[in-house]
Amino acid sequence: MNENSDNDSTIKWIAIGCAAILAIILCCTLVGFGGLVWLGSLSPTEKAQISVSVPIETMIGEDFTFTIAVTNISNQQIAVDSLDISTTFLNGFIIESVNPAFVDTYSFSGFDGTEYQTYYFEQVIQPRETITFTFEGKAVASGDFSGEIDVCIDNSFNCKTDVVRSIVK
Repeated sequence: MNENSDNDSTIKWIAIGCAAILAIILCCTLVGFGGLVWLGSLSPTEKAQISVSVPIETMIGEDFTFTIAVTNISNQQIAVDSLDISTTFLNGFIIESVNPAFVDTYSFSGFDGTEYQTYYFEQVIQPRETITFTFEGKAVASGDFSGEIDVCIDNSFNCKTDVVRSIVK
């Protein structure tokens, strides 16, 4: 009789353990899915108007300047978290200065394998104000250079992407 009760107790604890594991997996799945839905619902265009200006053409060895203007169109302050520029565009240029100055810079690979150079800013923009980020450098290689520029508002996931192209002769 005692042996039967021990087996019943063991089976009971195994069942409770399996149920707990399934509950944890279900919770993690729901939280993960909810997080993806939240990330997908973010829209920088509700908070900011973004204008990217890149020269269409330049000559090798010439100075090269492009700008990214971010206007806060909301009633609350926003922050430009980072500007991510694909290296397929930057391969034709050397960036010598950025104004306003960035806090940090690093490289990363996107989900599709595209390499990006990120300039991290944390620049606060008050309602109805505009900040223009100016990248200055030189054209160092001839060719047709294109890629993406992501402007990330308030965090690294809330980004607007523009495709840019410059030809260096």
